[in-house]
Amino acid sequence: VDIKGIEKNINMVNLCKKNNLNVIHGDAINLLKNFDSESLSVITAFHVIEHMSVSQLKELIIICKRILKPNGILIFETPSIDNLLVSTKLFYLDDTHINHINPDGLTFSLENIGFYKAEYYYINGGPLQAASPLKMTRILNGVAQDLLLIACKDKSISRLLFETNTCWKSALNIAPSTLEAATDFDFERDQNFVAYTEKIKDLETQLLHLSSNSLRIEQGLNLLRDQIRFSLILGNIVSFPYIIFKKIFLL
Repeated sequence: VDIKGIEKNINMVNLCKKNNLNVIHGDAINLLKNFDSESLSVITAFHVIEHMSVSQLKELIIICKRILKPNGILIFETPSIDNLLVSTKLFYLDDTHINHINPDGLTFSLENIGFYKAEYYYINGGPLQAASPLKMTRILNGVAQDLLLIACKDKSISRLLFETNTCWKSALNIAPSTLEAATDFDFERDQNFVAYTEKIKDLETQLLHLSSNSLRIEQGLNLLRDQIRFSLILGNIVSFPYIIFKKIFLL
């Protein structure tokens, strides 16, 4: 496979060349302008486009469409602005980051420029991705940290990639978006609420049974108390003639 790389940092270029990698030193947009039309099968840019202005990014994707072959594929990876920690904090650790990439806006631009289809995927979840959906911190630090965008020029390769042969997606390390994590939280909370409600209903039913049993026991005790009282009265009545007879006899 004939691979060419473009790198702006000369130190990184020298490191790549020491590892026998074919890397050109310079600015990507300026260098790509010199590539022949329909000369490349795949173009990738990993964590590059967030360093470009909107106008530079638009120029880049126009150039990419021109130099890609009809069945060519364009692949971008960039920090996910859907991740709240990434978009509000981690993004600014690199002061050369200037452009928050909106996935819906970029896919629209790609298709508007002439790519047949563009799709995006949230990948590389945060450290709390596997945490319980009921943990609020999973929404903040468990969702996808990166965004992957793939665009195809040709209808047939697009259908092959996105519809027919999709097994490659299993290797993407797909992660939930913030909305999906929040939806998981709501679903689990609602499920637990339903379960708790059912338990409360069961306890209420058991309490009713206990109350009913308690009432029957109380009624039984009252009946037993009445029977004992009746027995005592009957005993007194039966023993009364004997007492009278005994007094007479003793006189």
